[in-house]
Amino acid sequence: MHNGQALYATNAGKLNGLAPEAYIQPQDDMLINSNWQYGYINQIGQTRYNTDGYCLDNWYAYNTDVIINSGSINIKSKAQDSYKHFSQITEHTLKAGNVYTITMLAKINSAENAFFRPSTKQLSGITGASGLKLTAGSKFELYSYTFIPTEDVESGVLDFIAGNGASHNYDIDLAAVKLEPGPRFTGWPVWNYALELAKCQRYALEMVSAFNTKFGEIGVGSASNATRAVIFCPVPVSLRVKPTVSFTGDFRLVESGSWQEGIPVTSITVNQVTTNGVSLYVDTAGGLSAGKWYKLAFNNSEQNSLLLNANL
Repeated sequence: MHNGQALYATNAGKLNGLAPEAYIQPQDDMLINSNWQYGYINQIGQTRYNTDGYCLDNWYAYNTDVIINSGSINIKSKAQDSYKHFSQITEHTLKAGNVYTITMLAKINSAENAFFRPSTKQLSGITGASGLKLTAGSKFELYSYTFIPTEDVESGVLDFIAGNGASHNYDIDLAAVKLEPGPRFTGWPVWNYALELAKCQRYALEMVSAFNTKFGEIGVGSASNATRAVIFCPVPVSLRVKPTVSFTGDFRLVESGSWQEGIPVTSITVNQVTTNGVSLYVDTAGGLSAGKWYKLAFNNSEQNSLLLNANL
């Protein structure tokens, strides 16, 4: 294959003079949601993340300010005299002795003692642990770095930009990042928004959007006592780990009749996760009848949102 076209005798000669990697089909990316050139998953919907934690789905920022732009994201380290990074945990096992390559398309606005590398905290033994030192440039460039784990690493953290101390800082526009097996970068795979969304939904699933202005029901279950019901909500993809719940707005447990007659919800927590749904503990101030069935419902307000956050 060459640029997606089969090689026939009539065009085989076109490969003369090309290195083998020039006509290798792009390998799949071992990362999730890592190409911001054409689209990305940002279920929480913020344009800026300036606190430690997960930001764009499955990406974690520590001592780093993340700004969402069109076609790229900007990551800028903060001034703290401590470690700072922008990373993702991969579900793939990184096998001892195997060769891996991480590649990024980036514009380095500034990079004082900043490096592009896998994390030496989780990958305690790797070749070339110092990584690729970054220097400022005026345009987007391709940066690749190859490494070999000395022991199997489950869900290894990869730090694409890392530094330690006040003199280690960076200001970088990232367009795409890729992790793949082998000693070379094989190109960017075709972006599949639906597939990336399905992967990301395993970590952050928005059950009710703040922009939804319609009445809806997201689950049904029975009351355990006067203040708690166990509600089962189906999900489109299996969640990887047990999520936490954050919600705003007016949610009610409705036995029958109109939404206005429902009992207001005071808190929602996760009971357990199944392959096709999530069981929620839904609490109220009282008024439920043990053993009776209720629907978890919301009204037509833009203030209503419910997020299942299963980030690692």
